[in-house]
Amino acid sequence: MERVSMSMSKSIKSIAFLWVLMWHAGSVMSSAWAAGGGPLLSFKVTLNPVGAFVASSSALVGNVSASASGQAWTAPEISLELSTLKTGIDLRDKHMVQNYFEAPKFPKAVLKNATASGGKFKAQLTVHGKTQSIEGQYDIKTLAAGNDSIEAKFKTSLSAFDIKEANYMGVGVEDEIEVTALLPIRKGGSGK
Repeated sequence: MERVSMSMSKSIKSIAFLWVLMWHAGSVMSSAWAAGGGPLLSFKVTLNPVGAFVASSSALVGNVSASASGQAWTAPEISLELSTLKTGIDLRDKHMVQNYFEAPKFPKAVLKNATASGGKFKAQLTVHGKTQSIEGQYDIKTLAAGNDSIEAKFKTSLSAFDIKEANYMGVGVEDEIEVTALLPIRKGGSGK
């Protein structure tokens, strides 16, 4: 009975740690957004049987151009060096970047031809050498520095990009991930 109790105690501590990590990653991104810290990307990964983590990076490269009214926007190309993604655990970062994203072979994620209006957007996303059409939603956020940014969100699956199933010590990664990106807006562009 004591062994079962110790095992449950370890499980509860692990779950609590995962929740603290998720909260910390979310609060770091919120603080950076509020401070007008520039482009950011995060994605939430759900673990099976329980838990989740957030990977994030502030190394997005590219521009969002808004129409003069600011109600529509375009982004010809936005890229991210996958090696810049961090989850708060070095070993997990290494496994994610090298073993699953295979960043030495496929170093970047690239979003192309994004067009948006009315709160929805479409684009082409290339990750791990595979290109898929994605659709999502966006909001326009005004940051503390007075700059407007696009907060875009979408869901996709790892299998759509031929990323192998992740499993470590009996904990697996769910196929669907939720992606959030925050990008500064350049006004007066050719957004439609």
